[in-house]
Amino acid sequence: MIVHEQKRVLASPLTGVFSGKELIDWMIEHLTIPNRGREDLTELVNKELLNPASAFQLIYPVNVGEPFIDNKNNFYRFIEDQYKEFKKDNTILNLHGIETSKFRFFYEKGDEKNKEDNIFDKVEDFFPYFRDKLGEIYKEIMLDDAFTIDYKTFTESENFDLKLTPLVAQLAYLDLTALIGNDDLTKAFFINVYNILHIHAICARYFIQKDFDIGMIERIDLYSKYKYNIGGHLYTLHDIEHGILRKNNNQGGNAVSTVATYVFGAKGKNTRFKETDPRYKYVAANIDPRIHFATHCAALDSPALRVYDLEAINFQLELVAKEFCSLGKNISISENKGKYILELSELFKFYRAEFGPTDKEIINYVLQYIQDPDEKKVIQTQAEKGNLTVKFRAFDWTVNDKKEPKPVSEDEDEEEE
Repeated sequence: MIVHEQKRVLASPLTGVFSGKELIDWMIEHLTIPNRGREDLTELVNKELLNPASAFQLIYPVNVGEPFIDNKNNFYRFIEDQYKEFKKDNTILNLHGIETSKFRFFYEKGDEKNKEDNIFDKVEDFFPYFRDKLGEIYKEIMLDDAFTIDYKTFTESENFDLKLTPLVAQLAYLDLTALIGNDDLTKAFFINVYNILHIHAICARYFIQKDFDIGMIERIDLYSKYKYNIGGHLYTLHDIEHGILRKNNNQGGNAVSTVATYVFGAKGKNTRFKETDPRYKYVAANIDPRIHFATHCAALDSPALRVYDLEAINFQLELVAKEFCSLGKNISISENKGKYILELSELFKFYRAEFGPTDKEIINYVLQYIQDPDEKKVIQTQAEKGNLTVKFRAFDWTVNDKKEPKPVSEDEDEEEE
């Protein structure tokens, strides 16, 4: 048996692991594979046993994205043992609170009886069901303004366990192959996943803290802490937003780069997923700045929460772009002593690499979505004269939860009487 119940690597204990060398040694000793040396066996493991696209995948790297290496320092698990490790991690929000035995194991094909339970193998088959169920959940938790969410009531309701938990549990067992080369499906699917994961993360934190008072440092941690298992691999909010939707951008890779995004704006450095990372192939082929008007970040200045549909994704993104660029709190024009100021949501600063690295480019981007003809004409005229200054309005990160009415004191009761 090559599996170590516990292996200490530096100061970190690893359970259920074996090294690349141990696996190759075992294969040489126990398997009859003609004319195969260590290099050939290593290639075979990479091609079949470690490859999620292979029907013969059996092992999973401890460090996701690393290829199989025949040495003592790279460690792997059998998929069953890796699944057990995932189940232990309470920050993986979609593998807890439900009996998962009715699902197929990662990467394995299901049988027809699963269809009776609305369990899907492929992301393209799952998507319409996912979309409709999210719509039902949002209808229950969202107030009429489409911005405020009743997190507390939802967290404490039976629908959290009856609707949300079983729905997101299915993400772990999906074949995502259809996303490759299909940016519309990638955007529609991962924007929906991002938004529900954000809500789920806020609820998960509430289970522990019993409040929604989230400071900026804790919020930054939240983006890297909570995650979903999707297709057998882990995705944080940062992984989805920066890795998948923003074409493999490394922003959010650590606290420093996250803070740098909010202070200086996100850069266009493509390094988040290595090419050997199994998540790399799902990265969007093109950057679409409109995603920033669709990704709901559970804050007062967040874009409205919506469900996105594959067939209408581009129409919807155009719609939310116009909406975001037409609201007074996100964009406004003012004049002071003959000088004009265009004040924009700080969101345009965070992602100015997409909207335009210069003020002129940001102005031109915004102009295409402003609907008020008078406001649009003023901005165009003053921009052409060089008489327009761009400023960014601080983004309000306060959680957009439904506020509880303050209790009325006895003194206030007496005053009313």
